[in-house]
Amino acid sequence: MSDTGPPVPDMKILTADEFPAHMKSQRTVARYNSSTEAKPEHPFWALPEVGIDSTLNSISEQLAKILEGIPTGDRELEHLKKTIYTIAQIKRSPAITIGLVGEQGAGKSMTINAVFDTDGISWSGADGVACTSAVVKYSYYTPSSTSETRERFCADVKFLSEEKIEAMIREQVKYLKRYHDDADDSDDEEPRGPQSYDQDEVDKRLCKTATDIFKVLFGSEKAFLRQWTSQPTDEFVYECKIRCKEAMRSCHVADGSDTCTRFANCPRDLMSRIRHFLADVKGVQCLWPLVDHVNIRFDHELLKYGLVLIDVPGSGDTNMARARHIEEIKDIADVVFVFADTLRIGSDHAALGTVRACSLNRGRKNVKFVATKIDALLKNDLENAKGAEFDHIRRHIQKAGDEARAAEDDGEDAKVLLIGQYATYLERQLLLYFVNGRARNLSNTIRAELNDRGADESVKIFHISASNYLEWQAKPMIRFRDQPPLPPSSTGIPEIRRYLYSLVAPKNLSDVARHLNSVVPNYFGKIERVINESDRNADFGSLAREFDQVTDSLIDDLLSQAKQMFEKILKETLAKLLPDTAGLKKQIDEKLRGLCKLNGRTLNKIMKFRGTLPPRASQAKGLEKGCSYNRDFSNILAPAFLKWAYAYAVRIQPMRQALIDLTALIARAVLHLLDVSSANVMVVEKAKRKWIQYRISLKAKMEAFMDTFEQSHKKALVRATMEEDRQNCLVAAITDAHFDAVFAAEPALKPGCHPAKPKYVESKGKFQQRMLLECFSDPNSHFVDHVFKLFHDERRRDTNILLDGLFRNICDSLEAYSSSLKDESTISYQVERGGLDIRANLEQAFPDIKKEVARLQGLLTEQTKAEEQSAAYLPDLEGAQTLAQIYARLSRKRKQGAQDGTKAKIKKERV
Repeated sequence: MSDTGPPVPDMKILTADEFPAHMKSQRTVARYNSSTEAKPEHPFWALPEVGIDSTLNSISEQLAKILEGIPTGDRELEHLKKTIYTIAQIKRSPAITIGLVGEQGAGKSMTINAVFDTDGISWSGADGVACTSAVVKYSYYTPSSTSETRERFCADVKFLSEEKIEAMIREQVKYLKRYHDDADDSDDEEPRGPQSYDQDEVDKRLCKTATDIFKVLFGSEKAFLRQWTSQPTDEFVYECKIRCKEAMRSCHVADGSDTCTRFANCPRDLMSRIRHFLADVKGVQCLWPLVDHVNIRFDHELLKYGLVLIDVPGSGDTNMARARHIEEIKDIADVVFVFADTLRIGSDHAALGTVRACSLNRGRKNVKFVATKIDALLKNDLENAKGAEFDHIRRHIQKAGDEARAAEDDGEDAKVLLIGQYATYLERQLLLYFVNGRARNLSNTIRAELNDRGADESVKIFHISASNYLEWQAKPMIRFRDQPPLPPSSTGIPEIRRYLYSLVAPKNLSDVARHLNSVVPNYFGKIERVINESDRNADFGSLAREFDQVTDSLIDDLLSQAKQMFEKILKETLAKLLPDTAGLKKQIDEKLRGLCKLNGRTLNKIMKFRGTLPPRASQAKGLEKGCSYNRDFSNILAPAFLKWAYAYAVRIQPMRQALIDLTALIARAVLHLLDVSSANVMVVEKAKRKWIQYRISLKAKMEAFMDTFEQSHKKALVRATMEEDRQNCLVAAITDAHFDAVFAAEPALKPGCHPAKPKYVESKGKFQQRMLLECFSDPNSHFVDHVFKLFHDERRRDTNILLDGLFRNICDSLEAYSSSLKDESTISYQVERGGLDIRANLEQAFPDIKKEVARLQGLLTEQTKAEEQSAAYLPDLEGAQTLAQIYARLSRKRKQGAQDGTKAKIKKERV
């Protein structure tokens, strides 16, 4: 749907005289067919994909037929036959992931059904709080023609790891103990009153969720309570772990595995087979507490082109114990769709908050707002709608009513029927105008709330009615009276699909271009060497060995340089915060002293819930609106982290171009190796031509790395400042342990007191206050120092992980280049007569095959061909030999540009 709401039809309303002709085409219409929808404008959709696949398959089959009867031991021909699949199979780049988030009942499940034209593929568990806490993914699957299992739908149920299962059990045990111990802990609570209702509800909800989980594991509440009350905590946890393993084995999950698979021929049958993995089902052992996620796979064009949808449980769907796990899953999404019910958008601050939070990490272009149920009406909505268009339609409706009564008086039944149909048409038009107007108004309101400032910074808004769309697919033929009030084009579902197709088009075009311009020509190069012995040369083998020796040590050295440079920038920018630490410590200590002034009961309650209380949970002065010490501490530290972020952004900015130039350093080493090689001129020139494509690939890897690194940097800053209100924020990684330790600690007992009536040497409240200050304000190990060190350690760890992945990818490319050189080597065996005949047949067919591929290459746009085939050049590094020198050179240019009063730019030279 467009950003301003569904498209508004022309104001012209059919008159009673014009309607009969329209009615002839609308009396009965066929089920809506989404395959007729126009694809978005993009070069990929203009490609004759079926023709390309058919031609590549034909070439592959033709070559396979020629390669039949290969003599035993003819390694060249065997290699050609073994790798012939590379001709027909276009390797697809990683799928784009779409995260779907929103409150329970916002319409996510129905939208999934509508987008895929498959009612029942998404099941909404609205039966309880913990019912649908599993993440559900939707990805591509097509049954193999050779497989015994050929059902159309598949679900892979992945269980939590053993470590996460134990953590989940221990957390639920903690919630139960906290709830049931409240009445027995005289120091724990204030006298309960009406103002503690909200906290009571949170406690009850956590307790109920934990009880539900353990009922599943033990089979009944009675069996669970019997074990809970008779066993020590660690023994109870151990028994739960055993029961989890047994439950997983019952699903035919072998030891060492964590996945079971279910198949079905229709979506509703599949849902019935996996429902107990998502919710409570009477009479069936339900395993939803143990599920990490469920991956539902089926054949759909969107999924085929590289799309994965992730349905993330909403706040109404999930129990508190799994919130952090869900946040981890949500983080992998490339684009996020935030769902909200149209009728509740005005009061749904959580949805707008989610949009803002997701925009911080991904940018607004990767966040979409979906207003669902646009055709839902409140009482008298249509009657109260104002405007000339509404008055115009109402006049037509009134006139139609008068004419219908007159025709009825005259006994003209056919005319009465036609006028009734016309009135139905007018009422649908009235609703359509109302929906369109409301959509435009909501779009403007949402943009104002989000403070959108322009097209590039606007969150795209879709207005949809999934239920209305699904009605257009309910029956093969739909009579006029049964047709939904909104036409399919106004339900918003086709527009969402159009956006998703536009999202996957660029990567698919790139995949096809890479295949036709790189993969296929590389295979053809092997054919040419096989049929033309003069193209072989032993120098290629020695050249490849020299290449491996040089690049192995070079890549190790460059990886070390990169880690050192990133660490140096991180340390130097964090060091700028040292002058601020004394002031930050003072603010934190002041906040803690305020916390320690609370009475023992209130302090104990805050420790129990790790520093956070909702509004009305406490009657203590100053806590009427609740508290969040993680939020307070994060707010104190936020200015320092923002200061660091600015300094870091300035220092890291030249690194993108520095890494790109680093590929030039690798290229220079390779070209020097080729120039000083003892190989003959023909070998060296061919090796240089081969290197061009790999050099371009290295540049692309560097660009992609920096994009990923910048996204990681944004997430780290948001985590440190708690701007998203995430539960697993930076300070929580430290405060959780401190709060738990203070809550669990007790002062020493007085000598000789009875265990049933313990007496302490000092009050528990004073003991907790002292311990709290020791945990946070120790001069030799202050909380602020811990936070900064943890932030530094996490950034170093995450950066090194990303760098390790980058250089693994670089090594893969270099190994591929080395393999291509080795493939050029001469054969060291006598070719038999049969092998010579096959080579002769290949040589005869090869010119026509090359013409077919050249024709396919001609289908690509000129821009794509230029990007894939252009011979790149090396930038001038001005004598730089290390990453540090390259970075220093670019930094000098940037500073010089700033001193000259010009906008600091670093020229991005193509490598």
